[in-house]
Amino acid sequence: TLLASSAASDVYKRQEQKRTILGKTVTTDNGYAPSMSADPFYADPASKLYPKIREIAFNRLKGEACKTLMLEVIVEDTAATKHLAYVQEVMVKPQSYGGDTTGVNIPFDVTDDGERTKGYVTAESLKSGNPVFTEGNIE
Repeated sequence: TLLASSAASDVYKRQEQKRTILGKTVTTDNGYAPSMSADPFYADPASKLYPKIREIAFNRLKGEACKTLMLEVIVEDTAATKHLAYVQEVMVKPQSYGGDTTGVNIPFDVTDDGERTKGYVTAESLKSGNPVFTEGNIE
């Protein structure tokens, strides 16, 4: 299952600063851990995301059952026939669910949890609403 969303991604820096006995600051850079949240996410049976989010939330899934794939597409030139893309193994965790007269909200968090693969999607497949990912470089 591919998880696609327009939710913004947050990048959390993993740095640690310490002072030496001489008073100098030393920074250790351990990279960063990207994550994102979709809040609100209103339950919409027409949404391609909804079945996966519903399954995880209402079946109270854990561990490997919460893993899926997320497709990120970078469109830098709308006239291009191919766009840079990445497929990332992710863990999806609903925060809660509930609602009122405006609808049922199932906000969720997405964190990287595995391999990230570089490739591309064609503009044609992207426009169709069913992007097709191909591993490798754009030629």
